[in-house]
Amino acid sequence: MDAVQRLRPRAQKIPRAMETQPGFPRTGAAVNGSTPVCDRHRWLGAALLLIVLTGWAHLTGWPLLPVDETRYVSVAWEMWLRGDWLVPRLNGALYTDKPPLLFWLIHLGWAVGGVSDVWPRLIPTLAAAVNALMTARLARRLWPGEAPEAAAAWILITCGLWFLWMGLVLFELLLTAFVLLGWNALVDPPWGRARWLWWTFAVAGGVLTKGPVILLFLVPPAVCVRFWHPGAKAGWHRHWTVATAAGLLLVLLWFVPAIFRAGWGYAQAIGLQQTAGRLVHSYAHRRWLGWYLPLAPVISLPWSLWALCKLRLHHVRAIRTDLGMRFLAAAMFPAFVVLCLVSGKQAHYLLPLFPAFALMLARAAQHLRATERGKWPWL
Repeated sequence: MDAVQRLRPRAQKIPRAMETQPGFPRTGAAVNGSTPVCDRHRWLGAALLLIVLTGWAHLTGWPLLPVDETRYVSVAWEMWLRGDWLVPRLNGALYTDKPPLLFWLIHLGWAVGGVSDVWPRLIPTLAAAVNALMTARLARRLWPGEAPEAAAAWILITCGLWFLWMGLVLFELLLTAFVLLGWNALVDPPWGRARWLWWTFAVAGGVLTKGPVILLFLVPPAVCVRFWHPGAKAGWHRHWTVATAAGLLLVLLWFVPAIFRAGWGYAQAIGLQQTAGRLVHSYAHRRWLGWYLPLAPVISLPWSLWALCKLRLHHVRAIRTDLGMRFLAAAMFPAFVVLCLVSGKQAHYLLPLFPAFALMLARAAQHLRATERGKWPWL
C-alpha cells in the first residue's frame, strides 16, 4: 500500500511535453471542446486546399490589377532588364516606396521557370498557405494539448479582406509571414538560442519586405513579456534586443551597397520619407484618427458578426486568465492603437493582425463549445 501511495503523485505530474512550454501551462479554465487530432489535421488540410483553389481562381479569373499589382510587377521587370537587384526602379527613376524582398522572390521564380506573370501571382498564395500553417503552429504553442489550430486557420482564410488578398501581388501577406515567424519564436520553448535566430530572420525579412513597420507588430509582445509569460527569465529583454539588432544588421548587407549604387538621396527617401513621414504627416492615404474603428468589423466579416452575436461578457471573463489570450492581446492591441495614430492608413495595413484575431476567436469558440451546446453546433 505504501508503494502505491508513493507512486500515485508521479501519475499526476504534468506531461514532460507540457513542462517545456515557457509560459502556457493549463492555468485557465479547462476546455473540453477540443477536436480529435486526426480531425484537426484533416480540416487543416482542407484549409490549405481552399487556399490553393482560391489562388487558382485568381490566376485564371482576372489579370494583374492596376495600379498596385501592375506597378510592383513592372518594378521587378525593370530590375530584371537592367540586371540590377540592389536598387528597385520604375520607368528609369528610383523606386523608394518599398524594399526589394518581394522583387527578389519574383526574380528567383523567373530565373528558374522563365519570365511570366504566373510566378508573381503564386507568391501570395504560397504566403497565405505558410501563414495558415504558422497560425496553426502558434495555436499549438499557446495551448498545448487543446489547440484549435484548424479552426484558427479556417477563420483566418475566410475573413473578408484576407480572402480577397490571397491572390494579389502585394506585400501584406509576405509581411504577415515574418510577423508570425517572430511570434512563434517568442512562444517557443527556450531550447538553446534557436528561437532568437528565428527572431533575427523575422526582423530582417520584415524590414526587407516593407520597412521597419515589422517592429510595430513584433516589439509590443516582446516588451510585455511579463504580462503573458510570468516565468520569463531575467535575460529575456537582453536577448531579444540583441536579436533585433542582429536582424537590422542583416538588412545593412543590402542597404549599404544600395546607398553606394543609388546615392544618399535614396537612403533618405526610403528611410525617412517612407517611415517617419508616414507616421507624422503622410503624403498619401491620410485619414482621421478613428478611421480603423468602423472599418475593422467590416473587413473581418463574417467572423466579427459571429463574435457580436455569440460572445458575451461572461465568456470574455472566463478566458481572461488564459496566458495564450494574453499573448495575443499584447501582440494585437498595442499595434492596432499605433496604427490608428499613424497618419497614413489603408485597410490592408491591418492584415498582419488577422492571425491574432483568428486565434482569439478560435479559442473563444472552443470555450463556447465547451459551455453551451447549441441545437446546430455545425452552424
